Amino acid sequence: MITERLVQLYHRGNSLLERFAARKNWQAELTILSTLLLLFFAFPSYDLIYGEFLPFWERIFVQAAHPLTNFNYDPASHESKQAFRLLIPLLIRFTGLHIAGMIVLQHLVGMLSILLFTQIAYRITADKIITILLTLAYVSLGVGRSSFISNCALFDGFAFFFLLLSLRFSSVFLIFLSLTCAAWIDERGLIASSLIFVWYLMYGNKKQVAAVVLAWIVYFALRFYLAHAFGLHTSTGAVGFDIFVNQMNNAPMGLWTGMEGFWVIFLMSLAVLWWKKQWHYLLMLSGSVAIIAIVALMVIDISRSMFYMLPAIIIALRIVKENETTQHFSALVWITLLLSALFPAYIVGDVNVLNWQYPFPLQVLRLLTQ
Repeated sequence: MITERLVQLYHRGNSLLERFAARKNWQAELTILSTLLLLFFAFPSYDLIYGEFLPFWERIFVQAAHPLTNFNYDPASHESKQAFRLLIPLLIRFTGLHIAGMIVLQHLVGMLSILLFTQIAYRITADKIITILLTLAYVSLGVGRSSFISNCALFDGFAFFFLLLSLRFSSVFLIFLSLTCAAWIDERGLIASSLIFVWYLMYGNKKQVAAVVLAWIVYFALRFYLAHAFGLHTSTGAVGFDIFVNQMNNAPMGLWTGMEGFWVIFLMSLAVLWWKKQWHYLLMLSGSVAIIAIVALMVIDISRSMFYMLPAIIIALRIVKENETTQHFSALVWITLLLSALFPAYIVGDVNVLNWQYPFPLQVLRLLTQ
């Protein structure tokens, strides 16, 4: 009886998806709907922006006013790692945006990222219903929520946008520009660009691969110049093997938050590459993800760093889609969505930090009881 009801529910849901997919502006509407669902299940703590998070914002505005000044922050602090993360401070400097403006812009970038993911997924699958399911799975991930829930002057959402932009459009200049921007938002964007290199090595041409390499060369050359001309440097405090060992307790949960349900598709993609004996692609894809994971476990903000696995999700989707039947691929997507949606919106960090991003009703309850 229960199984029969579940089958009926599945068919009703599928019928609803088909009607939605038939709409003229389904991608734009899906972006809006996904954003609303995201905000319902993981609503930002806006009240903390001018409270607990205010010092982080103040330091960003100081950096915006003096972008080429080396500040003597505590080596173990987050601020001591920001010297070369110049894109956002320069954006603030030249636009004059304050906190509220940056929050709005961050949310808009988050919505654009959802749209980019939808377009990339549709280009890979050529199936509207599967694309809808993948987009719903994406906004269930920490990386999909990042631009909305991170209100403490961390701008990873912008980096994720540029990484997706470099995958969505094949223009050599846009690839170079997008990866350059991602790297100057956070060094983890530079590391994640190794996955963009793998993508264009597998599915692009020599010019696109060269654009990725050129972005690396320009980044390191300019960073070298800034370090020697202005004395900018990044502290290595609270980074390293001792941190890795100390917070091993959170390693499994932290690793899971990198892709959540998409780990199913990613592991399947590695199996495909193994069976097809494409050893070089297998090594590069698994190696890049392994490096991101190791780096993430060697810093305090584990989940935030794991989110930079995002391009691996796109690569895995294409590998599996091109080597599985539509029926089997659809089943994998449903499993991915269920795993991602059912897993609570947790952010993992340090030895025992496990922060749940509260759903909207609980956020209201929390505010009413303060």
